[in-house]
Amino acid sequence: MKRLIIVLILVIFAGAGFGYWWYLRDSPQKVLRDGVKSLDSAIGAGQIQATIAITDPKTGSTSGYSFLGELESKDVTRAQLLGVLRIGAKTTTESDQTVDVVLTSDQVAIRPRNVNREYQELSQKYTGDASGETFILADRDVFFNKLNYPAAVGLGASDDVRAAFAYALPALIVDGPLETITNDGGDYASVNFRFDRSATAPFLIDLIRAWRKATSTVEEYAWIDRAAQGLTRGNFNMVLDSRSRQVVRLSGNWPMFNEQGEEQAKLNVTIDFLGLNQSVVIDVPAPVKDITDLLSKRIEPTTLPSSALRPGVTTGTETLQPSQEERVIQKPEIDLFNKYSEELKKKSLY
Repeated sequence: MKRLIIVLILVIFAGAGFGYWWYLRDSPQKVLRDGVKSLDSAIGAGQIQATIAITDPKTGSTSGYSFLGELESKDVTRAQLLGVLRIGAKTTTESDQTVDVVLTSDQVAIRPRNVNREYQELSQKYTGDASGETFILADRDVFFNKLNYPAAVGLGASDDVRAAFAYALPALIVDGPLETITNDGGDYASVNFRFDRSATAPFLIDLIRAWRKATSTVEEYAWIDRAAQGLTRGNFNMVLDSRSRQVVRLSGNWPMFNEQGEEQAKLNVTIDFLGLNQSVVIDVPAPVKDITDLLSKRIEPTTLPSSALRPGVTTGTETLQPSQEERVIQKPEIDLFNKYSEELKKKSLY
């Protein structure tokens, strides 16, 4: 009897130990689940680097953008950024251009850093500052609407968007075994995944409905269908810190289709997070020149230069002059823009 009791105790402890090990062990499904949860609940990132490469399937030429800076996302519909945007050269005779960018909950501020002469002159005409230190400032929603990017304006509640994003998990399918990585003393888990054909479009519909706080139009449904078609043909990867359970890298490549169903571009996107879920405070540094009134009254999106972010805008042959209002906000103790710009120079865009 005594031996039986001892055996039973040993079995219980062995079972508990195995159960604990099973609970702690990583699996591809668990990494995806924890990764989606960490992204959905993140309030910011001490550093984020995003690279977008766009390849033309007809010519094989590649262009793109990269951003390095900070992210504040307590309110995901009014997410905030501070950093440097690099616009990749489209030809071998051109050079990459860089712009300092600040996005707050209600403002956009842009300062050309390394741009061509045309943009330098436009910026100076707006600011009257030959030194190039002044930011061009505008109301956030006015800016995106006038650049014909109304979808960038979130009208829904942040909690509703997060709730919709949480349903991304059913649309994700594990595509291979779990890979463990040890780098610089850290342990990481990497998993490949793809989007499920039947679940992706409903997920996007719910997410966009929460973002825009409105039912999608016929045109938007058509765009969602094309976006889902592209995503389900792509390949994706997520890397998770095994200890903190925070995402450190998210990457993927997928095609984009036009209204005729033809592939118009191939996207390759990589986003690296350092300090995900870290609280960040973002302000616009001084000096600034506010041009919101001009954007509200006279600028048409079709007359804008073709770069992703423009330091100045013209209407026909007439250059719009900025208002005289200037807002002074305390400068940060450290010039983070120089720091991010120097780091971007060390990293290849493509």
